[in-house]
Amino acid sequence: MLRNVQWKNERSSLVRLPAARGRQGMMMAPLAATVVGLEAPDDGPSFEIKPYAISNLTSDRVAVPMLSNDWNGDAGLDVKYGVTQNLVADLTVNPDFAQVEADEQ
Repeated sequence: MLRNVQWKNERSSLVRLPAARGRQGMMMAPLAATVVGLEAPDDGPSFEIKPYAISNLTSDRVAVPMLSNDWNGDAGLDVKYGVTQNLVADLTVNPDFAQVEADEQ
């Protein structure tokens, strides 16, 4: 890992590198750092629950009859379950199609 700060004319590296390393010095395997403590994520099934609720309040004093503080709401649930490593089940109760373009998979 190498960091170059141009405006300070500074180079930093994870391990000590010889000053005259040139362009090939960055790829010198004997100088590479040893990475320890990393573990692969658990391969168990993944499970996500995303509940949602939407509400609105409407008032229109010009309408006939006058509409004042009319509450409206909706709720739903998205469930995502990793059945196997290559198969995911998506279940939705009362989908909210208003947010489809903004949702992340």
